[in-house]
Amino acid sequence: MADSDTYYCADAQLYAGKVGSQCDVGQGMRVVLQLTESISGSGRNVITDNFFTSYKLSKELIKRNLTLMGTVRGNRKEIPRDMLPPRDMLPAAEREVKSSVFGF
Repeated sequence: MADSDTYYCADAQLYAGKVGSQCDVGQGMRVVLQLTESISGSGRNVITDNFFTSYKLSKELIKRNLTLMGTVRGNRKEIPRDMLPPRDMLPAAEREVKSSVFGF
C-alpha cells in the first residue's frame, strides 16, 4: 500500500502463494483488508487493479469508512449484464476510444 501523493510505502505483504500450508482462497480481498487496517475510518479511497476489485470488497470497505475504485474483470458474477459488451464483440468495439463505463 502506497500513498498517492508522496509514493511512500505505508505497508506491504510478501506473496508466498500460500498462507501456512493451505492455498489462499479469497486472497485479493484478504490482502486489501489487511493492508488498509491502518487507514480504516479515515474516509480515504483505495485504488486496486482487477485482481483485487470486487463488489464484496467494496461493501466491506464502506463499513470501514473507505471507498474503492478499480478495474473489474468482466467474468465477475456481480457485474450487471448491461455493463458488459455483447459476447460477439471485442470489449471496446462499441465504445468510443478513451471512453469509460461507470457504475455506482
